[in-house]
This record gives sequence, structure tokens and C-alpha cells, in this order.
Amino acid sequence: MILFYQENGLTIKEFFLFQSIFYLVSILAEVPVGYLADRISKKLLLLGSYSIFFFVTIIWLNFKGYFIILLGEILIGISKVMSDNAQSGYLYDYLKYKNEQETMPKKYGYMNFFLSMGTVFAAIIGTKFYISYGTHTILLTEALLMFTSICLIFSLPSAYNPAKRIKKISSRLINYSRVFISICKREALLSYILYSGFLVSFSIVFATSFQPIMLKAMVPVAVFGVAAFFNHGLRALFSLLAGKLSSLFSIQSMIVPLYFLYILAFICIFITLHTVQTKIIISLILLICIIIGIQLLFTIRHISRLHRYVSSKNRGVIISINNFVSRGLAFIALFSAKILIEKWGLEHYYLVLFMIFIFVGLFLMIKANRVKDAA
Repeated sequence: MILFYQENGLTIKEFFLFQSIFYLVSILAEVPVGYLADRISKKLLLLGSYSIFFFVTIIWLNFKGYFIILLGEILIGISKVMSDNAQSGYLYDYLKYKNEQETMPKKYGYMNFFLSMGTVFAAIIGTKFYISYGTHTILLTEALLMFTSICLIFSLPSAYNPAKRIKKISSRLINYSRVFISICKREALLSYILYSGFLVSFSIVFATSFQPIMLKAMVPVAVFGVAAFFNHGLRALFSLLAGKLSSLFSIQSMIVPLYFLYILAFICIFITLHTVQTKIIISLILLICIIIGIQLLFTIRHISRLHRYVSSKNRGVIISINNFVSRGLAFIALFSAKILIEKWGLEHYYLVLFMIFIFVGLFLMIKANRVKDAA
């Protein structure tokens, strides 16, 4: 992606800026999309999401430049929110229809496995295509895949009839405020939403940092795909194991170890910034990807647990609020990157994030660990 940015005359600072705008758009879209997810078919929401992505690919195939890339990131942000809100909700509603909702952690893990494996293959094929044929071939392939996906969505069975539409805007806002207040009053929900969102936001920062770090160390382009392969390959592995591992240990037992694993991830980042040896950088990125995979395992357990606390009519709202936390924090972290990198450099940027994680993460970790109901 960062090579694509450079082809369009953009720098690393603009890469972080545009990624922050992506998450800002995601934040702004969470509430309306969350409401929409409870009022229309999840299938229709998925169709809209993939159609937007397909449209962006067509734009990038035919136009170049600063504002074209920015427009694409904005639209993909909306598409991503629509997809995220529809996926887990559709799966849970379908399992509930089949009276198999207890298998949600396992099936949600399988879904994440296939999503990640798709990205693994894309990382391998995309890198080869970029080296051999260039960006145009990658975008053309992506457009064909998106079109195929749109056709496949039509074959999905319907799983849930949306609630009756609330016409008044005031009624919609009241509904959101009620759900939000109910979350704030239930520590068993709020503590996990905050801690999970905090961890996810830093995982986003870590994953976004891989390409700039490799570019800074002049790692060969062919190796860029290896980092994506590790990241999404391990996500796929931990997603696949989610259902099996859920019976071995509780979600609460993961809270404290994750805090210290993230400290280890920051240490790995600092080491990568002081070396130009490709093998060391790739080894440290692999370790960070393992930590991200463990965090994903925690998130899968958290989302599955969250669905059991809410009714079907408010499921889209609660998921949008959960996503709002992680995307909001990711936006702050990535937006600050342009300012901090410009003034102090890449290393000081990560140092600031590290200090924030140490203190805020400790508070949220203790708060989540105190929750007795961690089923």
C-alpha cells in the first residue's frame, strides 16, 4: 500500500495521515451504519459494502493523485464499517435461527480464518504481481474478485427480518442513548469493550507500521509480502483455534498476559528501528504478529460474549459502539503520527505511544480483570 502511495506522489507522513482519516470516517460512520444494521438485512448491508469497494477499485484503476487516493480511503472506511457490522451479526442471527448460537466462538473463528487466509494469498500473489506486472494488474485482479464476491453475496440465505423502521430522528437518537447508557451501567460490558478496543487500536498501529519500518530499513520489496503473510496467516491460525481453545482457558485469564505481551511488541518495534538487517526485522515482525494473533483470539471471545448480552434488535448498535472505541483510539494514534514524526521522528512517535500504553493500558487491564462475570 505504501508503494502505491509513493506512485501517487505521497510520503510516509501522508500514509499515516490518510490511514487516520480512514479511521475517522469509520468513527463517523459507526452510528448510522449501526442503526442501519438493525433496520435492514445484513445481507443487503454486505452487498453495499462490497459494491463500494468495487467502485473504489475502478476509480483507482482509472485515476491517480492525492485526492483520488484520499477519496478511496474515505469510501473504503465506510465500506469497512458496513462489512464489520454485518458479518458477526449475520453469523449470530443465522446460528440463532438454527438454534446453534452456542457455537458462535467456533464459527466466528472459522469466519475470521477464511478472511485472513484470503489476505494471506493476496499478500503472496500481490507481491509477485507488483514486482512482475505493477499496480494496474493488482487493481484489476482486485476488481474481478470484488465483482465475484458481490455475485456470491446474492446466494446467502436470509437469517433475520429487520425491526420496524423508526422514522423520527429523535427516536433513533433515544434508542442509541439508551443502549449506550445501559453499557455504561454494566461493568461486565464496559470494561471489556474498553480494554478490547484499546488493544485492537494498538494492533492497528503495529500492523500499519510494518511497511514504513521496512521501507526505512530499505528491506527488499519482495519481503513486504512476507510481513503481510505473517500477520494474516497467524490471524487465520488463531481464528481457526478460537473455538477449540475456548474450552481450555477463560477469556479473563488472557487479560493480564496480553498487557505484558504488548509491552514486548513495543520493545520489538524499538529494536527494528535500530537495525537494517532484514532477517532480524522479519523475525521481530513475526513475533509482533503472534502477539496480534493472541489479541485476535481475545477479541473473538469478547465479541462472542458480547452478543449474548444483547437482543437482536440492538445487536448492530452494540457492535458499532464496540468498534467505535477501537477505531476512535486508532484514529488518534495515527493522526498524531504526522505531527510527531514531522517534529521528532518515527522513534519518538512510538515512544509516546509506549508511555500511553503503559499507564492507560494498566488502568484498563486492572478494571477488566476485576469483572467477575467473564463467561
